[in-house]
Amino acid sequence: MTLENTFLIDGDVEAASLSTGSGANYKPYFCKNCGTYIYCKYDMAPGRIIIRTSTLNDSENFPPQVHIFTKSKVPWITLDDKIPSFESMYDRNKLWPKASLDKLKTIM
Repeated sequence: MTLENTFLIDGDVEAASLSTGSGANYKPYFCKNCGTYIYCKYDMAPGRIIIRTSTLNDSENFPPQVHIFTKSKVPWITLDDKIPSFESMYDRNKLWPKASLDKLKTIM
């Protein structure tokens, strides 16, 4: 998660309004040219965005820390069993390192 006003993107994006599993609304933003899902905005977190790190030029510097909502995962996707997995959401206060929780506090 980062502040929306610190994120720069080169190119045109389009968004769709969708509902999360909890019923809250969010907007995923896609590249207008290729359709790649780049980031999303959640109504419950105004001014902040969630970036798909796999779309960054240096994505290898951002390996997955956790797999969530694996209950709806299709069978042909294989997950690394060394990374924590959860069928739904998890309690970040129990899993995240203190430094990550401290950083989150600065942008919330």
